[in-house]
Amino acid sequence: MILYEKLIQSPEIFTRLIGMSRADFDSLFDKFEPKYFARRLQRQGKIHTLGTQPSMPGRGRHCKLDLRNRLLLTLFWTTARPTQIVLSEIYSMSQSAITKTLHDILFTLHQIPPFNTYSDQENARRLNSVQAVEREYPEVRSMINKNFDVSGR
Repeated sequence: MILYEKLIQSPEIFTRLIGMSRADFDSLFDKFEPKYFARRLQRQGKIHTLGTQPSMPGRGRHCKLDLRNRLLLTLFWTTARPTQIVLSEIYSMSQSAITKTLHDILFTLHQIPPFNTYSDQENARRLNSVQAVEREYPEVRSMINKNFDVSGR
């Protein structure tokens, strides 16, 4: 997994992977965190009806990554452009959990001016395998889950 705690040990890798310095990331996180939790509180009392059973936001399984690492995952996705399948392999999470995380974090990020996740990267080539990520960013090889078989089997 590519985690904040591992990335802060290498500032040049940090900047290359997420497109900003650690100081900029920490500043963004300081703006992001209160907006994220304010949005969660706002949604808390609302009941959604999908199918036959009502559901409430915040119920169900919680993401295994803390908020700082979910923001890092999202910025890695917007900068490096790996597919969600690749992210699910790198972070050992289901594709649906990756999709929910990206949607949740991006929704809040778009409320922080002048943050724009869709710059000239929109038409950039997507990295469609863990091996492609490792070729593009060889320094992350040691950060990716050791249990993942890189031969693709």
